[in-house]
Amino acid sequence: MPMSLLKRYPNVKVIYFNGNYCSPSNISKYKTALKNQKANFDKKYILLNTGTLNALEMIALDTQSGIAYPLNYQFTGWEDNQGNVKKKPSYTFSLNDPKLCLMGSQFDGDHPGTHETYSNIRNCFTIQKDRTTTSFESTYTDKVQYEYDEKNKTWAPYPN
Repeated sequence: MPMSLLKRYPNVKVIYFNGNYCSPSNISKYKTALKNQKANFDKKYILLNTGTLNALEMIALDTQSGIAYPLNYQFTGWEDNQGNVKKKPSYTFSLNDPKLCLMGSQFDGDHPGTHETYSNIRNCFTIQKDRTTTSFESTYTDKVQYEYDEKNKTWAPYPN
């Protein structure tokens, strides 16, 4: 297994989303995944949910470097117009596609300067690299906001 930044910096604190991606239990999950799993996302990453089935907290582990890239948003369930959760969040991804698409309510916690919190949304993300950083970024072209239709008990895209 490649040397990981997680080994070199065991006391890293997450400064964005409230999720604790560097907790001892999550680091243990990363090490186990890197040892036992093959890439399942974007050809070289292992995609994991470090949250729960009701609150998705996604992270991509680079199988070549061992570096972990968290998505700095949490996705919770689909809500009705009174804010009651009616359906669990979900996500789609594949080995040969760079997009991770999540559906539910997007929460960004204390992410400085953005406050991109949405109820009932489909939003897709890709891992982007620039000169100094690598991180998940929204594709924005795939973002769809939904509203709950009380009569039909389902969600429909907001009209444009």
